[in-house]
Amino acid sequence: MRKKIGITGASGFIGGSLAIELKKRGYTIYGLDVIQKDHLMPYMDKFEVEDYGNLPSHSRGMPLDLWLDVDAIIHCAGTSLVGPSIKRPVMYYENNVAKTINLLTWMVDMRHPGHFIFSSSASVYKTKNTPLAEEDLLQPLSPYAKSKMMIESVIEDFRQSHGLKACVFRYFNACGAMGEEHGQDPDASHIFPRLFESNFFTLNGTDYNTPDKTCIRDYIHIRDIVNAHALAIEGHLTGLYNLGNSTGYSNLEIINSVEKVLGKKHIALGERRKGDSDVLIADNSLARSMLGWAPVHTLDDIINDLNKWYNSKIFKGYKWNQLSTNTFQQRSS
Repeated sequence: MRKKIGITGASGFIGGSLAIELKKRGYTIYGLDVIQKDHLMPYMDKFEVEDYGNLPSHSRGMPLDLWLDVDAIIHCAGTSLVGPSIKRPVMYYENNVAKTINLLTWMVDMRHPGHFIFSSSASVYKTKNTPLAEEDLLQPLSPYAKSKMMIESVIEDFRQSHGLKACVFRYFNACGAMGEEHGQDPDASHIFPRLFESNFFTLNGTDYNTPDKTCIRDYIHIRDIVNAHALAIEGHLTGLYNLGNSTGYSNLEIINSVEKVLGKKHIALGERRKGDSDVLIADNSLARSMLGWAPVHTLDDIINDLNKWYNSKIFKGYKWNQLSTNTFQQRSS
C-alpha cells in the first residue's frame, strides 16, 4: 500500500514542490492551505482550502479521519516573511507557534501514529564565518526566526513527554524551481528572484573577507530539499538536521552566472548591511550520515530551473494579483 502524506502549506514553494515530487514517487497526497493554486491540483489526491490551525476541529472539505490515517504530516504552513514579523510579531507567534501547538496536541490526543516533519530555518543560528552545525549557538534576530526556534523547543518537549516521532529540517536558502511545474511566487526576497524579475539589482557590500569580496551564502536547490524529505519518510528519521549545500555561492558568482543566461543586469553598489557576516553556510554532515543524503544540484541547475519557471506558461499566465498580500503572508513560501 502506498504511503499517505499530509502537507500543510501545500500551495507554497516548498509545500507545492513536495506534493509534486512525492506524488510522482507514488505517494497519496493530502494538501491543506489557505489558498488553492490550480497548477498544483493534479498532484493532490485531496485538497482543502483551510487554515492549518483549524485542522484539529475542522472537517468541512476533508474528513479528519483522512489526516488521522496519514503516514506523515509535513508541516510547511506558517507566516514566513522576516520584515513583517518585526512589525507584527504577535501574528507570527499566533500563526506559527500557537497553531502548531494545537496541531501537535491534536496528534497526541488522537494518538496519531504518523511521522511529523517540520520546516524550520537556519535563521535560528547565531551567525559565524565557519559552517554552522546543529549544536551551534542559536540567536534568532526576528520574530519569524524566534517562532521557528520556539516550535523546535515545543517539538522536543512533545518528543520527550509524548513520544512524538518528529524530524526537524533547518533549511538554509531554498531556491531553484521544479522546472516549469512550480516555483516561487513573484517578489520573493532573495537574490535569485530579484535578478530574474528585474534588470536592476543592488549589491550590498564589496568589502567582505571572501575571494571576490562579496558575501557567501548557502543556497540549496528545492529538488535536494524534497529528496531529503522523501528519504526521511522512508527511513522514519527523527531528530534535527541542517539542509544546505555546505559550500555556498558568493553574490558576485551568482550575478555572473545569471547574466550568462539572461544577459547583463544593471548592478548598483550599496553599503554593506549592518550585521551581515562574510560567510554563512551549513555543515550538512549529520544529514549526510543519517539520511544517506547529499545535495547534487549545482548553481547552473538552480539557474536553469529558475529560467524554466519564469518563462513557463504557469508563471506568466497565473493571476497572481487575485491572491491578496494578507493571504500570501498566511502560508509558507
